[in-house]
Amino acid sequence: MRTSKPHVVIVGGVAAGTAAAAHLKRLEPRCRVSLIEKQPVISYSVCDIPYLTDGRAGTPQDLIVYTPERFSSEKGVQVYTNSVVTAIDIRRRQLTWKHTIFRTEETTHWDYLILATGVEPIQPFTGSNVFTTRQWDEAARLHQFLESQTVRNAVVIGAGLAGCEMAESLARRGIRAVLVEKDKDILSRMLPETHSRRLSGLLQKNGVQVISGTNDWSPVTEGNQITGIQIGKGDRVPADLVILAAGVKPPSGISGLENLRTDQDGYFLVDGKMKTSSDRIFAIGDGARVSGKSAWTRDRDLQLATRAAAMARKAAESIIGTDSPWKVPVFPVVLRLWDTETGSVGFLDEEDGLDCTMEISPFSRTDPRKGTMLLTLFFRKGSQLITGGAVSGPEGCMSALNLLSLAVNHQLTLQDLIHTGYAYHPMIAPRVNPLVMVASKAQKMIKRNR
Repeated sequence: MRTSKPHVVIVGGVAAGTAAAAHLKRLEPRCRVSLIEKQPVISYSVCDIPYLTDGRAGTPQDLIVYTPERFSSEKGVQVYTNSVVTAIDIRRRQLTWKHTIFRTEETTHWDYLILATGVEPIQPFTGSNVFTTRQWDEAARLHQFLESQTVRNAVVIGAGLAGCEMAESLARRGIRAVLVEKDKDILSRMLPETHSRRLSGLLQKNGVQVISGTNDWSPVTEGNQITGIQIGKGDRVPADLVILAAGVKPPSGISGLENLRTDQDGYFLVDGKMKTSSDRIFAIGDGARVSGKSAWTRDRDLQLATRAAAMARKAAESIIGTDSPWKVPVFPVVLRLWDTETGSVGFLDEEDGLDCTMEISPFSRTDPRKGTMLLTLFFRKGSQLITGGAVSGPEGCMSALNLLSLAVNHQLTLQDLIHTGYAYHPMIAPRVNPLVMVASKAQKMIKRNR
């Protein structure tokens, strides 16, 4: 950081933006930080939005971690809400934004700029009973709709994390939910086929109809309301409520950023320090992707709060000049549907990769808890290096996923997993850890494939 008391402007005030602001002030209290957010709130839990539907997350106000006033007071950051950035002049290092309530326009100078703009939901149609799953104001509108309207039938478009969690919450509320997915399997970007189909069966067992493998659907409208979804040439699915969770796209509407390097989808490309193609501009969070082959690229298409926070920390360190060579982790992705926990980490190597799956009890013989865990390992045939895996099973099986994450991030092999010391107790943990069992089976697979 060459400039004394620099002014860092952050565009976007949810997970990545607030994390960057807080870390900047922690590293250098003299640094002047301004945070500009288009919504009326900042620092809220996007991940909790599906759980507003059945009351587990409380009310929309309960999603807010920091109010703008509290964040400004405690962190020493100037916060502007209801403010939409319209133009950025890179050469002059100036930024212009409009206040959506007072209709005023302001311009400020920046020494460093952090783009934490996030992503926008893909919204092929609108209606008074149509909602998305990422914005706080949309969550508040959905909460009010459910409290004031009679909803018997709902359609959720998109069976990713948010779509599956929303379908579960609707079913818990007693609403007949239909989940529509264009891919053959639900959660296909996150899970191997065996895990995906297990979750699909769980959803259907609990009253959620799953329609997958089709992108041929269209809304049936009546005035400004959607009354159903037509699936191909088949039956019309009735809908008092429609949730759109079918993907995201980079935000638009800010002029002056056209010359920043982006990938083919329009996301900002950054290096390992979160720097864009412009020297004093950084990009973090869901709207940024790290160029080149690195740990960042393995989970870059999944929107993760943990990933956003790590990117924020790296950007802050790069600006202040305390950038340390800490290793960027690969992040697990998890969800819970009813009493089943599911998660994955890493990737399957397309050139030298194999996968091994076992269905195992994670409990000891005398443990009163029952159930089986589906456990998959991704590994390289030549080096036996563990590159990822997936876990699905009863409460408590995420400990296996955390161990897999440790194995991936520290480049452990199948042999390392087998010879690691694991806890054992007749009422708590089995004598042979499930990871040892699946790693041993994987080694036998390698021998057979030689």
